[in-house]
Amino acid sequence: MAGMVIVFDGPDGVGKSTQLKLTEAWLKELGHDVHTARASGGTPIGEALRAVSLADIPRPAETDVYISLAMGTALGQDLRGRVARGQICLVDRSPAAIIAYNAYGSELSNKQLAVTAFEDMIKLWNINQMIIIDADQAIIDQRRANRTDKPKDYFEKQNDAYHQRVREGYSKAIQLVEDHPEWGIELIRIDGAPSEAQVQEHVRHAIKNILA
Repeated sequence: MAGMVIVFDGPDGVGKSTQLKLTEAWLKELGHDVHTARASGGTPIGEALRAVSLADIPRPAETDVYISLAMGTALGQDLRGRVARGQICLVDRSPAAIIAYNAYGSELSNKQLAVTAFEDMIKLWNINQMIIIDADQAIIDQRRANRTDKPKDYFEKQNDAYHQRVREGYSKAIQLVEDHPEWGIELIRIDGAPSEAQVQEHVRHAIKNILA
């Protein structure tokens, strides 16, 4: 079977990481060779850069774009090798996060810098399916407030206005994907408000279609 890249994305707290783990277990039960990675990290050099990215260190917005570009480049090259070997690669976050977080969240003055980085990573990763999970901001805020599994990182500590800008950035990135059908990405939108099991049902339905 040919390998493929499926990315899960959406605002912090919407449940994308949980859905990725559930999807991994399901696909393995079906007998698929599955690899999981995270876009912020995902390779040895990427994980080292991730630690810097999530550290509570003040920096210009441009710095985050270049860190994201470096992590994404290493991950994209790794994904290409895995796809060639027939693996299904599930990735937590996508290049859309560069626009959402680095451009809009951090109020990058030259947003074209992030757009160019986003487009370069889209082409390098050769994504087959992009699953965007979203929910009302009030639901996401409540879920973030209830999280106790780990301390908040640099991005999670930002204020409500920052996270609202992140949502705007995701809308811009999704629009870019829709405007470029030649990229060959199947874009799937899923409501993250229902239960984990209900959301997973929608995820499985979408992936079954691309596996068929």
